Amino acid sequence: MSQKTAKSLWPGKDPLGQEFSRGNPATEKPFTVVGVIADARTVSLAKPDPMLIYVPYWYRVEPIAGLVVRTHQDPSQMADVIRQTIWGVDRGVPVPTVRALGGMVADSVANQHFEMNLLLLFAVSALFLAGLGVYGVLTYSVAQRYREIGLRLALGAQRANVYWLVLRDGLLPVAIGAIAGIAVAFGSARVVSSLLFEVSPYDPVLSAGAVGLLLAVGTTACLLPARRAAAVEPMQALRTVTAPRIWREPASLDAANQPKRRWKRTLPVSTMSTSAVAVSSQSVVAMACTWTILGTGGCSRR
Repeated sequence: MSQKTAKSLWPGKDPLGQEFSRGNPATEKPFTVVGVIADARTVSLAKPDPMLIYVPYWYRVEPIAGLVVRTHQDPSQMADVIRQTIWGVDRGVPVPTVRALGGMVADSVANQHFEMNLLLLFAVSALFLAGLGVYGVLTYSVAQRYREIGLRLALGAQRANVYWLVLRDGLLPVAIGAIAGIAVAFGSARVVSSLLFEVSPYDPVLSAGAVGLLLAVGTTACLLPARRAAAVEPMQALRTVTAPRIWREPASLDAANQPKRRWKRTLPVSTMSTSAVAVSSQSVVAMACTWTILGTGGCSRR
């Protein structure tokens, strides 16, 4: 019998030599326990280990039987040997296709593997978009603050301080997205719990790994814009004049039927705040997807 069965029937006692009955003790001879083996999930990995007992094959004759063979060689090369061995005892026994146990387990979790690969695609895409968004927003911010950075350097600011200033501004929306992503991931723990095998959806190591991965991607995206900001030449930046944007209205006709053009000067509108919100949203999605894929990755390894 299995360990779970032995612990359930005789908790704290030695099960060897104990007797039990599967039916009516008055009409059925009791069984004697001769060994205890490890638990096995014979139905599904998503269900707990069942209580199992193993009886002699002649106790209950079934039209279908299975034979489990352990070998140190390639299982595919043992198929003919197994068939010849069985037919050496009885030529009338049909032997179906010989399958490796690893292939049977892979088939039983094929749906979970497909869903995990799909989540992997989403997670990689979300991480890529988050990193690309951070890079684009930070590059735009450095370009808009070109003269400001030059003025800071001209007044005595160290290049290292400018470097860390830009790096901090880029990592702020990523950190906000990571915190919000943890909340979203914990909120969706029940949804993804069916994909996890012996992995807790609230594993702190899993959450720390997801946060670390997202911050690593965000930091990598911030390095180049921060390096460009630290390399600004103060005198060249101060001599740079940003030309105002000119918008022209469509031509209209005046009283003399002569085209009259009107010109307006407009200042560039910064989209830094909107872009930062977009980056934070992307970071939330990336965080949740990364957390999910790390959990399902632990499921596949186990």
